[in-house]
Amino acid sequence: MDTVTFKQRLDEFFNHAQKKVLVIKGKWGVGKTYAWNRYIEKKRDFPEAAISYVSLFGAKSAEDVRHLVFAKARPTGDGKIEKVFNTVRKGYVFGKMTPKMKDYAQASSFIESLLIRNYLVCFDDIERKAQGLALSEIFGLTSVLKTENNCRIVLIFNEDVLEKDDLEQLRRFREKLVDAEFTYAPSIIENANLIFGSYGGEKHPFAYDVFQSLDLRNIRVIQHSFWNLSYFEPLTHGLDFRVKSWFLKNVVALTCFFHEYGNEVDLDTIHQFDMSRFTDKDKPKTRQTVLLEQVRFEDADFDPYIVTYLQHGACDLGMVKSILATLNIREKKNKIALRIQEIRNHYRGNFQHSAHEISAEIDAFFKKHLQELTVNEVVTLCDLLKRVDSSVRGDEWLNSWIEAKIKDCDARMLVGLKHYTSKPELHQAIDAKVATSHKKDPLKSIIFRMREQQGWNPDDEMMLDSYSADEYYQWLTTETDPLLNLSLVWFHKTFNSRGQEPLYKNIGSKLEHALDLIAQRDELSKDRVEMIRRSVFGN
Repeated sequence: MDTVTFKQRLDEFFNHAQKKVLVIKGKWGVGKTYAWNRYIEKKRDFPEAAISYVSLFGAKSAEDVRHLVFAKARPTGDGKIEKVFNTVRKGYVFGKMTPKMKDYAQASSFIESLLIRNYLVCFDDIERKAQGLALSEIFGLTSVLKTENNCRIVLIFNEDVLEKDDLEQLRRFREKLVDAEFTYAPSIIENANLIFGSYGGEKHPFAYDVFQSLDLRNIRVIQHSFWNLSYFEPLTHGLDFRVKSWFLKNVVALTCFFHEYGNEVDLDTIHQFDMSRFTDKDKPKTRQTVLLEQVRFEDADFDPYIVTYLQHGACDLGMVKSILATLNIREKKNKIALRIQEIRNHYRGNFQHSAHEISAEIDAFFKKHLQELTVNEVVTLCDLLKRVDSSVRGDEWLNSWIEAKIKDCDARMLVGLKHYTSKPELHQAIDAKVATSHKKDPLKSIIFRMREQQGWNPDDEMMLDSYSADEYYQWLTTETDPLLNLSLVWFHKTFNSRGQEPLYKNIGSKLEHALDLIAQRDELSKDRVEMIRRSVFGN
């Protein structure tokens, strides 16, 4: 039953002159109370003098319940009735607190009974009353209100969880007392729309996906999910759709786990979830694993911050934003790499794309993403552009990329870019920036550091290339470290193995030139240089 049918059934009940007692049944959390309150708020033409909503949660006696009927009453008419209500309420409280005024309190209680006339009374949470209060007492009070006080009564409860004795009482009184009843069982979409709005599925499809995957209709949990999304969603402005959806879906999933499955999901160990269990059918699964699989949960570094918010009501939003920014950069790079691969496949994958189509595709891609690419990605596409269309000057894209990098990059990184362009203006601009850059690390520090780490990084590569052949010669002829030749052999082998790449080829040629100059000094120097080269090339 959806909210439209819910309204129709209530309208039918209230429009019937003889029907006085209605039962609304439904499972916990489906939104019975929520739907009732929405109906009451929108309906304005009740003939009853007052409306009273009473939750029986923890109620211990029929007398307390009867008093609550009066205490919770909200007049539907003018303000004069409200003044009478307030006077009696104050008198009852004052008399109960003052021993000598018990008679006054009893009198107020009696007046209450007289005033509870022509009410609309809703008894909710009947299954959660105290054990000492028999359901028959509630039905007895309902009967009195109906027959003697001309009240209309709505009873809301979950029949599935009633105790055996209460079920027996319900069977006894149902035929004599209840005039109409129905079960409220809204769909997941219906309940989600109550909170998220009629277009909620379009705006937050990931949330609806979680609710449906978990078969979750609990209106309170859906409400918490909406609140938590409202808290975190401002952090997602400008993010890639994939990153945004991933983050917000995890907000909803973790909210549902926290509020609905707190005894089955340990949020502190959720990062240990192993996606391989999707295919490992022979391995026994815990309840936590089953739930995570149901929502296709994909953990991330932002999850602990969401959990902290759920547990404590606050978290470091700055860190969450930083994590999202990092993921966003990674996602953009992945999409760019996939797009480049797609373009290359159009060239070599089949015979369906013409040269003009591939050329136009590369140009459009450069216009949109040029400054997001690495130099190798630009060079790759420029080479492909020249292959498919010899009339196109692909180097113009590369020069545009380098020109922009001159403004933003560290000067050391720019030196290597000189080998990718023959444009004099760019060479001059790079040299000018390098000349004003900070002091370079000594050659010894760079090479010894690289040998110790058995590797290199772009900063070290670019810095090595910033040294001239004369500077290499000066260092080699003045260095006194006994491990110089050992480090030099490693260095020579490393760059010789990658010598076809412009940057490494240039560094290797500078070193070779410096060694040639040393070999020309005398026979001993020549022999030493030959020894280094034999160690490198093996001959």
